[in-house]
Amino acid sequence: MLSYSKEKLLFLLLASYLTATHSQIEVSDRIGYGSNAVEENLSNIVRITVGQGSCSGTIIGTRTVLTAAHCIDENSKQYVQHSTRDGPYWSTAKADKIPASCGIKRGVVGGVDSDLGLLYTDIDLYKDSAYSKPFLRSPRSLGANYNFKTLGYGIDQNQRLPAYLQEANQTTTLVDQYNTRTTFPTTNSPKVCPGDSGSANWVFDGGEWKIISITSSGDGRDCAKARFSNHKLLAPHISWIGQNIDKSPCEFFNTKDVKITCGLPYANSPSLE
Repeated sequence: MLSYSKEKLLFLLLASYLTATHSQIEVSDRIGYGSNAVEENLSNIVRITVGQGSCSGTIIGTRTVLTAAHCIDENSKQYVQHSTRDGPYWSTAKADKIPASCGIKRGVVGGVDSDLGLLYTDIDLYKDSAYSKPFLRSPRSLGANYNFKTLGYGIDQNQRLPAYLQEANQTTTLVDQYNTRTTFPTTNSPKVCPGDSGSANWVFDGGEWKIISITSSGDGRDCAKARFSNHKLLAPHISWIGQNIDKSPCEFFNTKDVKITCGLPYANSPSLE
């Protein structure tokens, strides 16, 4: 099992409804901030089926997907789909649906709902065990305001656009040790849309792309009119993530801390901090 120290890991939770007015990511594109080394991460972005809707997630282990807790459906079978090249873009149009029968939720930490979840697939997400895993390291101090890129499968529900992998550049503001918030000043600002819940937010730091948060919520179905998005910092949850990456779901059966059953309702794990 992988283990990550708090010094090396940091995530931010950008979940739920948003990821908007962003551009489709072309195969030849390099994802921002002067880096030309992020393309290997694109295949780690997945689309998650949630009932009649969808969320986004990021592969962080052989069978482990990082996403928002509210994207883990307690009442139905879920599936994840890889991002693959689709002409000049990335999409899930040609990807197989991989069943994901089990998941765990972080729960409340420090009196705040973490909205953090790990979804486990029934089979390996990669046949090649040497696939490139995203960097989950803690960036240097970013200050009260900083930029990141959101990668997700958000779709404006009023436009019925195809589900191409999208990117949005955002400047977010630190709310507290658990949350950040992005306010969109104009209707043409990059935003998050329905389907972006659980999507990872990436910063370029020290020559590497690192996940700093995931998308948690926004304020509506119409991306153009969205005013804000909320993100959950991963820093307070690094130990929990490290403990649970690449564990077979069956390892959780009847354990003291977590009780889940494949194919049955998911249970919140207790706060570990």
